[in-house]
Order: sequence, then structure tokens, then C-alpha cells
Amino acid sequence: MILGNIILFAATAISFYFYSKSLQNNNAHAFSRMITLGMFIKLLLCLGASFIYIMLAGKEVNLGGVIGCMILYMIYTFIEVSALMKLSKRNKNA
Repeated sequence: MILGNIILFAATAISFYFYSKSLQNNNAHAFSRMITLGMFIKLLLCLGASFIYIMLAGKEVNLGGVIGCMILYMIYTFIEVSALMKLSKRNKNA
């Protein structure tokens, strides 16, 4: 669960970087690309970590840990979206 939390934090930090960078761009296509890139990276990191954990754990998969990480994913996403909404209100280009 701790390792899942660390991976989720890193994925959220990376996607938040791309999201906040997209807010500074006037081009709508660049904004769309950055949002898509941030979501794709976050998705790949989480899916890759889940796949590796399931392959390594085999029949010893901790279902509670996986569900806990899913809940953490939702919490991190809520915090990320809330922060981005506040940043977009301050930014003239958004």
C-alpha cells in the first residue's frame, strides 16, 4: 500500500506538471495535447505498477491494498483537479 501511494503520488505530480504547463499555453491544440499526455502517463504508470504487482504476487495479491490504492487514486485526482481549477481561475489564458 505504501509503494502504491508513492507511485500514485509520482504519477499525479507528473500529470499535474503537464496540466499546469498546459494552462500557460494559448494554443488550444497544445492545451489538448498536454492534458492527453498527462492523463496517458498517469494511466500507464498506474496500469504498469498494477500489472507488475499482480504478476509478482501471483495468488498472494492483497485485494484490500489494491482497493485502497484505487481509493487513493480518486483522492489524488480530486485534489489535482481542485488545484488545477484554482490555477485556471487565476490564469488569463485558461
